[in-house]
Order: sequence, then C-alpha cells, then structure tokens
Amino acid sequence: AIHNMGRNSVSEVLRMRDTWIEQHAQELRAAINGTASVFEPKPADDETVRCLILQLYILTPYAGLSLQDLTEQLPPLLPTEQIKRCVGALLAARELEYVDFRCYRVYPAFARAIELCPGLNENKREIMRRRIQGETLESVGAEFQLTRERVRQITGKQVNVIRKWLLDQKQELFMKANALRRSQFRMPELEKPDEMDQALVEEDYYLYFYQTYRIEKKDAIDWLGFTPAALTYLSLLGRGGSAALEDAQEDRRLGSALRQRIRNFLNRNKLWLGGQWIPKNRQVLEKYVIERFCREDTTFDVFVERYNAFLREQDIPFSDKLYITDAVKRTRLNHLSDERYLLWKQGETLRFYDVDGRDYTELFEALGLDELENIELSTQKFVNDFPDVLSKYDIRDRYELHNLLRKVLPDGSFHDFKIGRMPNICFGEFDRDTALFELMVSHAPILQKDLADLIYEEYGYDQGVTNGTYLAPLSDFFHQGWYTITEKTMLYQNRQALLAALDGDFFFMDELRRIYARAVPGADLEELNSYNLKQLGFTIRSNYVYRNYSSVDEYFRTILTEQDILDISQIRTRYAYVPEFSMTLYDLKRRVEVVEFEPNRLIHARRLRAAGITREDIEEFCDRVYDFVEDGAFFSAKSIREAGFASELYDLGFSDWFYANLLLTDPRFSWGYAYKTIILYKGRTDVSIRAFEERLIRDAGSIDVYDLQSELEETYGCVISDRLDLIYKAGSRVYYDKTLDRLYDSEEHFWREFDEAGEG
Repeated sequence: AIHNMGRNSVSEVLRMRDTWIEQHAQELRAAINGTASVFEPKPADDETVRCLILQLYILTPYAGLSLQDLTEQLPPLLPTEQIKRCVGALLAARELEYVDFRCYRVYPAFARAIELCPGLNENKREIMRRRIQGETLESVGAEFQLTRERVRQITGKQVNVIRKWLLDQKQELFMKANALRRSQFRMPELEKPDEMDQALVEEDYYLYFYQTYRIEKKDAIDWLGFTPAALTYLSLLGRGGSAALEDAQEDRRLGSALRQRIRNFLNRNKLWLGGQWIPKNRQVLEKYVIERFCREDTTFDVFVERYNAFLREQDIPFSDKLYITDAVKRTRLNHLSDERYLLWKQGETLRFYDVDGRDYTELFEALGLDELENIELSTQKFVNDFPDVLSKYDIRDRYELHNLLRKVLPDGSFHDFKIGRMPNICFGEFDRDTALFELMVSHAPILQKDLADLIYEEYGYDQGVTNGTYLAPLSDFFHQGWYTITEKTMLYQNRQALLAALDGDFFFMDELRRIYARAVPGADLEELNSYNLKQLGFTIRSNYVYRNYSSVDEYFRTILTEQDILDISQIRTRYAYVPEFSMTLYDLKRRVEVVEFEPNRLIHARRLRAAGITREDIEEFCDRVYDFVEDGAFFSAKSIREAGFASELYDLGFSDWFYANLLLTDPRFSWGYAYKTIILYKGRTDVSIRAFEERLIRDAGSIDVYDLQSELEETYGCVISDRLDLIYKAGSRVYYDKTLDRLYDSEEHFWREFDEAGEG
C-alpha cells in the first residue's frame, strides 16, 4: 500500500523490528507483567567510552567540552574516573587537545591525510603533495609532463577522494557509537548532522568562512591564522565567498576565536583606548584628546601640540590626514568651533564640555529666556546676575555662555532668538539707540561713567564698548562729562492722576509709561524722569522702580512669603528678568523658609510647623537619607522609597517633588534635572543626564534600552517621551547594539557576551 516500498524493504523493516524485540525482551515482559524493568546497563569498556566521546564532537565539531559537559552528555552511570581516563587516552593519542579547562577535537592536517589515504597511487599522491606545499599548476605540470588544466582536474578529483575516505571513517564511528548507545545503554540514537563533511581535516575550520566571506589572501594569513597550505586546500574545494567581512563578527557558525581574530583585523586601523576601539580618524581622535587632556582652558595652539604628541605616543606614523599641520590648523579650528563637546572663549581658547549630556531646563528658567522680547543683551548680564546657576552648569564666563547658547538654542526659539557677535544675543527686534536714550532720560543728569555702569547693569555691555560706540548717538546731550537734558516738571494734577492709577509697589519703566499715558491722555512721557520719580517716592533701578520697601529684596521676600500656599507661575514669569527675584527665591528655599512642593508651588515653613514639622525634622530627614544612600550614588526621591527608605515625613502626603526639594537644601548632595525629574548624588559632582545614564549602564554591565527606560521611569520617576533621546544621551563612552537594542558598558563587553551566548 506504500508507494515504492517493495518486498525487500518490508523484510528489512521486519528484521529490524525482530532485532529490537529480542534486545528489549526483558523490559517488554516486565511491562506486560506490570513489574519493574530488570534492565541494568553493562559496564562499558574504555574503547566504547572513547567512541561515545568522539561522537559528541561530530555534533559540535569545534566546541570545547569540559568534564561536566562530557558527563552530562554521555550515557548516565558512567564512572567519572573512567571518563577522565578515556579523555586522557584521547589527549595522549592527539585526538583531543586541552585548552582552558576544555577539550577540543584534533583533526588531521590535509597534508597528513594525503599520506594516509589508501585511494591514491603514488603519482597522484606526489601531485597532491606538491600542490598543497604551494607549487603552481604550471610547475607541477612541467614535472609530470601534464598540462595546467590536467593538473587542476587531478587535484580537484583527488581532494574529493581524500575527503570521501575521511567522511566514511567519520560516519562509521558515528554509526558505531549509535549502535553502542542503543544496544548497551538502551538510549535513543543521536541524529546525524546534515553537514558532517564540514570538519574532516584541520583546515576545514576555515571552510564555511572561506566559502562565505571575502578577504585578501595576505590578510587571511597575517590576521586570521590561515596557512598557505590551508588556502591552497580551500581553493581546491571552490571559490571564496563574497559577503562583507563585517557581517562575520556576529556569525555564530564561526568559532569565537575566529570571530575575535576577525574583529582584530577589522580594528587594525583603530586604537584600543579606554575600553573602546577608536578609529584612526582625525575628527574622532580630536574629540578623544580634548575630552581627556583639555578639561581646563586650553589654547588652540596648545591643543594642537598635545594632539600631535598623543599620536606620536601611540606610535602612529606621520600622515597629513591624521596629524594637524600648519597647513590645516585654521581648517581644524573652524571645524572644532561647531563641535558639541567643547566650549570656546576669547583667545582661541577651548575646553571639554558635554553639551548634549545635560538638561538645561533650570538654566533657561533662571535666565528668564522665555520672557525676553525685543531686547539685545550681552551674556555678561547673565554672568553678573545668575552666578549660582551658571556655576552649577559649570559655565565660567560670558564667552562660554554665548557659545553654549549658540549650540543649544536654534535661531527663532523663544521669542525669535538670534545669536549675535560674541558675547551678544538678541530676542526679536531691538532699537539700541532708543533704549539707551530712554535709560539716559530716566536717570539724567548722569556722569558718563555712571551711565556706562548703568548700561552694563541693564544690558551687560562692556563699558569700553559703550563709551566708544554705543553712546555716540547721544553726543548731543553730553557736556563736560555729563549727560543732561532739560528736566521736565510733572504738573501736580498729573502727579495725582498717576498716583491714583498705581496699584502696586513695583513697576517696570515701560509699564509705568503705559500707565501714565492712560492716566493722563497726551502726557509727555519724558516727565517720567529721575527727578519726578523720586518726588513720587520711587527708588530707581536700571529698568524698574519700586516704593515703600527699603530694598527690592525686601519686596520680593514679602510677596513670596505672605501666603502659606503660593503658586508662583505668574510671579516667576513677571519677575524672571529681575535677578534679585531669583536670588531671593533661592535664598528662601535654601533657608527652608519656603519649600517647592510641586513645580512652581510653594508652601511656607509656618504651614509645615502647624503640621508639626520643624526645621530639625527636615535636617533629620536629610541626615537619614545621607546615611541610607551609598557614597557616590545617584538617586531620586522616588528611588529611595523604592529601595525601602521610610520617614514620618511621608505621612504629609506630598509628592516626590517636595521631598527632593528638601534634599536640595543639604549641601552634601549634588543635583540636576534629568527627564523632568530631580536626580541627586551623594557627594560633590557635576550631575548630568549622561553621567547618570552611564552609571546605570556600567552598574548593569549591559541592559536593554526598554529595561533602562523602565528603570528610569519606574525606579527614579523620570518622564521619557523619546527613547531615541535616551540612547543619544548615553553617549559614546558606552556601546549600543542596534540589532539587540541593548546598551553595554564597553564594546569589549558586547562581544564577550555575544561569544558566550554562542557557546551556550
């Protein structure tokens, strides 16, 4: 009934069935009678065990097997001492070799197989000897009076004869081992591998690689361990492959040792520095030298000296494409001006700065960039007004701040941001002449030096530039060192109308002008000069006035502390450009007179005291967190809770933002923003997103991007909207594998893990 099955086939099946029944008669009777099997394996002799050991290598020809591997894969109940003895015998016979606690199969070299194969006559054997020793077809043909093509035909045929002889031996051993497993140990036979002919001689270790990938013969010999004889042998089997060698790094059909040699070859034009391969590429090497040797102010000329000296230390031969010569110095300087791993300042001075590894939320908020419209400022203004926040971001002068803003703020951001000549920046349209004229009018009469100082305070312009350039349009008002105008007196009724329209104690000058224009239709705005403003009871600053307070700090303290709960969103927006506001708010937080319990929402200390929470309780909370967290550790208010930290202050029911702000008051902790979360560090360091991520990756060794995102979100409370940003912020000092979507602390770790997974 079965197609193509004849009488002989049926007889063979029946014969094998009867043989199996005869071999398993005892077990069958026991099963029929319902009694336990009486089968007990017979002790195996050493020849049987050696045969079974060699069979395992037919399944995995180039694997290294430990004693434990052999014990687990051989039939059970074999004595360990017998396995050791048989392994020793195979080692002595050079059928196995022992490397790093593992045994590997030894295959004969093809030259040896030529001598042993019984299927060759002496002439053909000699031809094969000469070819494998590297003689050309022409020289061999001349010796035996054969054509080049005839020699090629003979060698091609004889290599197959030798391989068939070896394959027959291998198949015979495999079948013998299976028969022993079946008859002596009642174990299932092992399935014969499809590519049994892939490991017959020593040179077959390279066979799959040779048939698959493309490489020059010289490189194969110099870098991958090929011998000329191996290349000749492989060429007799057919042409080499065409696949790109880069793909071989992750090809698990290749042995891990060969893959490592391939990586070494691919990295031959790179430097092994700091746990990673650095290409011998000028742009990449410049970054490495700047990051390592230029963390403090370094002139461009000194950098060039250090760069070239570093290349010499690495024994890199001189090359116009690598070294920085006088001919390319200016080109390299122009190129480096746009790089995002350094900041520039006057005098062609640079230093390493990780531009993309930080969150600039706090910096932009402190500088009030969102509130700036139709104004030009020197970055010196921010350096003067916000030293604390600039120190926190390690910005050291106006030129570095200008360079940083140029790199992180695209033109048109905020209110039409435009970068000007260093150190000026502009938002929208700005009429400098009109602005300086109005400033002069508000404060005249005023000495030239005092006006230049006032302009410096207001706009940050250098006094020398101001005197030499910016004040030129006001020359008509300058006489004998003074800027003066005919001060217009405000009529009594106009003064009363203005006072009646004022509903506060603080006004920007442009606000005051609008109020006066509404209160007194057709009013002359030049009447809002220093004389009249003082008569109205105002203290005059560069661009604002206030009254009824001894200082503007007192005014800000009042509005920030008069309520128990205060939303400062609108207040912060209004006063963002007044540096005293940020300084007062910072001081109140530092002294724990107010605490930010949600972004832009403050609670006063008296409200906390009413709930039974004192300053001492807060200090104790900080002390306990300090003791709980390991030295040099990154953490967040959420992460310490997740780790088991407990406090009575948690009974207040505030969010993690509140408890993080309590910790910010303790100078023993450093902190920064990362993905809309406050990240803290026990100790003093520059807290950046990149440093934080790098630590998590290095602590883990390797981690999936999804798992890193989950840890940041679930453990630390981060809010990550773009996983690509997560990968980018990790930086170049860690290794990202796109295929696995996994981050590693080094490229070396990636390949080690890859190879171990393949061996497993």
